[in-house]
Amino acid sequence: MRTRVIQTNFTAGELSPRLLGRVDIAKYHNGVAVLENMMVMPHGGATRRPGLRFVAEVKDSSKKVRLIPFQFSTEQAYILEFGDQYIRFYMNQGQIMSEGSPYEISTPYTEDELAELKFTQSADVMYIVHPEHEPRKLSRTGHTSWTLSTVSFTSTPSEWGANNYPSVVAFYEERLVIGATPNEPQTLWFSKSGSYEDLTLGTGDDDAMKLTLAADQVNAIQWVVSGKVLHVGTTGGEWTLSSGALGAPLTPTNLQAKREGTHGCSSMQALLIQNQVTFVQRARRKVYRRQYSYEADGYISDELTLLAEHVTGTGLIEMAYQPAQDPILWAVRDDGVIAAMSYLGAQDVIAWHRQVTDGDFESVAVIPAASRDETWVLVKRTINGATKRYVEFMEDPEFDGLEDAFYVDSGLTYDGSPATTISGLDHLVGETVAVLADGAVHPDCVVDSNGRITLQHEASKVHVGLPYTSTIKTLPVVIEQMAAGALGVTKRIHKTTARFYETVGAKIGRDLNHLDVIPFRTTSDPMDTAVPLFTGDKIIDFAGDYDTTSELYIVQDQPLPMTVLAIITELGVGD
Repeated sequence: MRTRVIQTNFTAGELSPRLLGRVDIAKYHNGVAVLENMMVMPHGGATRRPGLRFVAEVKDSSKKVRLIPFQFSTEQAYILEFGDQYIRFYMNQGQIMSEGSPYEISTPYTEDELAELKFTQSADVMYIVHPEHEPRKLSRTGHTSWTLSTVSFTSTPSEWGANNYPSVVAFYEERLVIGATPNEPQTLWFSKSGSYEDLTLGTGDDDAMKLTLAADQVNAIQWVVSGKVLHVGTTGGEWTLSSGALGAPLTPTNLQAKREGTHGCSSMQALLIQNQVTFVQRARRKVYRRQYSYEADGYISDELTLLAEHVTGTGLIEMAYQPAQDPILWAVRDDGVIAAMSYLGAQDVIAWHRQVTDGDFESVAVIPAASRDETWVLVKRTINGATKRYVEFMEDPEFDGLEDAFYVDSGLTYDGSPATTISGLDHLVGETVAVLADGAVHPDCVVDSNGRITLQHEASKVHVGLPYTSTIKTLPVVIEQMAAGALGVTKRIHKTTARFYETVGAKIGRDLNHLDVIPFRTTSDPMDTAVPLFTGDKIIDFAGDYDTTSELYIVQDQPLPMTVLAIITELGVGD
């Protein structure tokens, strides 16, 4: 018997291998077994992640660095390179220089303290806290005019002192909320309304106030997030702080704290995403969203990693959210992989995918740009045998023509008169690099000791960088019209139709060792020009054996785009 099975979308993303028997749930039919270096679009298709463009090496590649966003407006946004007792600055996709050198200022924060920094921003001022340092504020008056100073609070709490300073900070209803010192981990201070640095306590409506969470055991506050209420995450549970009356502002006489969850939170800063608080559970392996429930008349949390518990590996260390274009949560794992989630809650798009590179991701931050959000990463790479840490950003996934498609990592672009020698690749000396020359794939090159490669022919626009592979592996095929979806029944793929969008250069096969190149060049395409982007169906015949799974791989390992909209499989079912 022959039958056809179609997968119309990938909105469930990469699913846990523990779900291989759950053919009875709807998300099984929208998920895949592997989604690596791919992203899921809200429309349902899976598209290759863009490449990473190299910006600069950090000040000292032997030490860890953290990237932190600073956003004054959509037109003025910066990436801050926090390193061992310094900050360097980036904007407009480049590093800010002063008199020929990277502009930097000094800080008291050592390499080992960077992960514990918490921050919140208002206009040109960012407040920064760390439990072993007095609270500080970072102020900007120009691109090369930044100052980091100790905050001079009015009525600084007497409880604060050496190695006993606040570890969380946020703004809420025109107040600065700060607290969770090592000695008072359940206590928050709220500044005077409209006066962020005045902590003078009182009973007037706009006076500063102090609150200690009343719990049955000491559960340290890990983060605070401002929404319609003030969300507070502790090691033992989740709380909300509010006035208790709809629309009434918070005052010293109406401040109420309500415990509404017991999952427990890690110290990783939670994020407000689509009016929901997204946080990581204490063990750093589960991601939850916290939202209001009319049925429960309160806030409840449900797990976003329930169907993909494997995707967080042994733990997450940092998160950032990209709201514009295709909304994506980026979460750096402690093993250097990024667990990313394409997310559109209203359309039930919760699609996890993994991003890998030739090296380890160590930090991620997102800032707005002119027409999109920019995702910046800190990557530790081994280049020519040496450890390097590079600041890079993800290129725009949209491009006008194939010659502008950027699908290499730690890459750079030559754009000028036709040339065969491409220089300026000093950060990749000794490495084998992928090359896209005028929209056509060029054979890989090795960067020489002078940071150059030599092309076999002249080209005007050349993208050069480290290659990476994008992979889709389907789940075992389910035949819905048969009992139990024909689980355990032997079957063979005779033919597959892959529906592509603006794609060139993909491969397909039953496993990674037997991949067939999908032809995109036609006899009418001139051999000396780039292959045009293809949108439509590609039909591939298979001659494989019978088995009980009938899985497929679709792979892109060239510096070219790939978007898969649907997969139609024609199966022969046997005994």
